[in-house]
Amino acid sequence: MKKLSLILLFLFALTTIGQAQDLNKYDEKGKKHGKWKVYLDKYWKVLDDSSKAVYYRYTFYDHGENQHQMGRGDHRMVASIDTSTQKGIKILDGEYHWYDSRGNLRYIHILKNGVYMYYKEYYSSGELVKLFDYTRRAKGFPWSWYMMVFDKQGKITLQGYSIPRGFMAKNK
Repeated sequence: MKKLSLILLFLFALTTIGQAQDLNKYDEKGKKHGKWKVYLDKYWKVLDDSSKAVYYRYTFYDHGENQHQMGRGDHRMVASIDTSTQKGIKILDGEYHWYDSRGNLRYIHILKNGVYMYYKEYYSSGELVKLFDYTRRAKGFPWSWYMMVFDKQGKITLQGYSIPRGFMAKNK
């Protein structure tokens, strides 16, 4: 049993080291590529220095292009998980609702262990504008995600996969 525990611990350590080495890499042209750790202030503004960070999350770059950009503005955020008692920089994990100055829901960000799962954007009147599903990928495009755009009547105006440097319409 002791031997099995040591083997499992060793394998876990190798996995952890391998994951850390896959972060924050550059391509052959010196552009960000792959999975990157991003530090944020309390308003989700990206920081260069982690010493002032409140949160962190992961994003993905395709040869210098950020594939999971995060919008922000003068909005109030309400989280599904209370992290106020946690010390240090907190990983974004859960559902985050952003409201405008009039109290209207404008955005919902859903992340799991710092990685985007879904993003929803709303008109000020409350209707859904955009839905991004980061769990669905276009075949052959690892940095892609599925998206739908709606008009104010709820009709889909655009549907398909956002891919690096383009868009792939959904096959009907």
